[in-house]
Amino acid sequence: MTPAPEFQIEMLPFALPRLSGGLYEASFELEVEGVVGGKYAHKQSFHVSAPRFVLPLDAIKGLYPARNSKGAFEHTFPHITFQHKTLPWERDLFGTHGADTPMPWMCLLLLDEDELRDPAIQLTSLQVADLGFQDVLPFEEHTQDGPVMAQLLTLPGSKFLEIFAGREHLHKLAHVRKTSMTHKEHGSTYDDGEYAMLVCNRLPLASKTNQVFLVSLEGIPAEIATTDAVRLVVLHSWTFHAQGTDFQTLTQHLKTDWLRADAEVPAIAAKSHEETMIDSQLATGLVPVYYKPHATEPTLAWYRGPLAPFLPELDQDLMRQSKALPQMHAASGMLDITYAAAYELGKMLALQNPAYLQALQAWENKRSAVQEVLEMHKPMPDPFKIAEADRAEKSPALLDFLRQNEILQEMLLDYWDRHSPNSP
Repeated sequence: MTPAPEFQIEMLPFALPRLSGGLYEASFELEVEGVVGGKYAHKQSFHVSAPRFVLPLDAIKGLYPARNSKGAFEHTFPHITFQHKTLPWERDLFGTHGADTPMPWMCLLLLDEDELRDPAIQLTSLQVADLGFQDVLPFEEHTQDGPVMAQLLTLPGSKFLEIFAGREHLHKLAHVRKTSMTHKEHGSTYDDGEYAMLVCNRLPLASKTNQVFLVSLEGIPAEIATTDAVRLVVLHSWTFHAQGTDFQTLTQHLKTDWLRADAEVPAIAAKSHEETMIDSQLATGLVPVYYKPHATEPTLAWYRGPLAPFLPELDQDLMRQSKALPQMHAASGMLDITYAAAYELGKMLALQNPAYLQALQAWENKRSAVQEVLEMHKPMPDPFKIAEADRAEKSPALLDFLRQNEILQEMLLDYWDRHSPNSP
């Protein structure tokens, strides 16, 4: 079964910018024929700006696992999503942009809490001017707010070689995900449905706090010895805890008593019938709430949220209703507004969705058009014999419209089946 277009995802291996970041030189030559000394030449240097030491605040769209989250993440590779689809390839550090598999200039490194205790692994903050990189432009070192600060991760060469995927695998850890933006919220001017993603090559350790570093690979030598100290500019980092328990396990061990009101009707002697009835209702997760019906005085009603401490029996008749009305509890004589509240909540959420409102208006327009057609042709016994009747001369455009619209044909046939003299 082919999914609807709004649920399809297309994976692209990369998305290159028109020009990668860095310094360029353009040469211009002009020669005028028949003029002595008519040859002119000029060179112009310019710089294509791209993130290098610090990422813009709006560059990151999402993190997984989420920052400071807890969950069963030990079977999931951490990854980061960027707003701009070309960000991982906006610098050509390895000269591969002309190749079939261009490499990104950044990658994700993961360290667990035990590794971070190693004194040889340090995270420091330095001014960009003190990093020692070549071809650093003035605006990359200073802004109107002062010197630009960068985060620097220093770790032994042996540890870097252990956790780094290797240059030959970098292109496998970056891709572009193209999704439909139908029914999705647009967050910025970059929201065109195409996002760059980087995936980490290490799995988190269970029952450990793990930290992910988005690092620039600028300045990494081609050959690294185990005794070398590797310095990496950190563009972003976040932590999470892999606690080794997934959602299914948590729900299976959920204490359902939390879904019941922590109260019972006190009774000095044996409980009355009313007290026993109230206890039984509270045991099912129902709680009394104030409820004001239309044009009547406020009263008490039963209500329960979407979670219940027992397996409820679904009311098929209630589910088939176009509007869930409050139900009456025969034992207590009180209304149960659980489904009515859920219906109202769903209706309000739906009316906040522009796509839903547009579809609803389109359906209403079609319904009105069909109603007009039905009113015009009530006496006709069969909509497909109109061409043989006298009215065919009066509404040829209408007949052509009916022949091309299968939905209207089905609705008209259903109408004539129900209103024809021979229908039961």
